[in-house]
Amino acid sequence: MDKISTILQSLLRLEEITLAQRCACRQRAWAYLPKKFHRVFMDCLHLPSMKELCIRNFDFPLSSLNGCNTIENLTLCGWVQDKTDSLNNIHCLALHSLTIQNCDASSVRALMPWMQIRSLRSLAYKPCYNNFNLRLFSELIGSCSNSLTSLYIDFGYRCTFHLP
Repeated sequence: MDKISTILQSLLRLEEITLAQRCACRQRAWAYLPKKFHRVFMDCLHLPSMKELCIRNFDFPLSSLNGCNTIENLTLCGWVQDKTDSLNNIHCLALHSLTIQNCDASSVRALMPWMQIRSLRSLAYKPCYNNFNLRLFSELIGSCSNSLTSLYIDFGYRCTFHLP
């Protein structure tokens, strides 16, 4: 991990970054990664060129995004909310587009109050493991309905629906 951290430090013009694990393992723990990696990864997120962040199968604390003023697109795939992470304290995020894919219902619900104060223009929702929950979807849309201009809904194997 030290070598990866060293490489990341040299990438001063990154526009997007993905933090991923191959599988949705039980241990999605950001906390298990070395502190040096945390610091360098967070430095990358604060680069003036950074526009997109994708978190796959990690419990990455979204409150860490405080001050990441240039991130416009966020993808959360298999993301699980760290129960100690307060999403209410995230400020200065210029988020325009959010993709939520394969996240459990409690994590999606945790995002909703946070989404209400963002002016999201685009939302893509791909529910967990072909399990479309209409009530959850309705709540999700209600949290950002005043600002959305683009919506992508994936019903799993049933069909896909896109509103421009």
